[in-house]
Amino acid sequence: MAITVAAPIAVASTPVPLANTWYTGGSTSVVSGNVARFTLTGDDGDGNDSVLPDNSTVVITPDAGVTIVNTAITGGVLTDNGDGSFTATVDSGVTTLVANFRVTGLSGANVSYVSTVALPPFTETFQIPIV
Repeated sequence: MAITVAAPIAVASTPVPLANTWYTGGSTSVVSGNVARFTLTGDDGDGNDSVLPDNSTVVITPDAGVTIVNTAITGGVLTDNGDGSFTATVDSGVTTLVANFRVTGLSGANVSYVSTVALPPFTETFQIPIV
């Protein structure tokens, strides 16, 4: 999943406006007891890594009966929301946020991942099914 946001141009002679493209991604499925990965990253119009906007977030929410336990996070700070979900907030100056969670639950259940880049209107959702 991706969205492109045009960036302001500082020099009028730039022939093509550069744009940042933000990507959310992660495991396409997970076996109960294994680790699933969630990512948020971006690049500029030239294909170089792009710094994620400060205060961008990822909310990771399991279906009822599914448990997620964080095993690692890179590029952000993780908050336990107290209801089984977690919110990861991007650190300043990073190009990629990665969160790994051990997922336990019944086959067919999902873990939802909602990323919000702090540049409107970017919000994106996808689900990782337990197989």
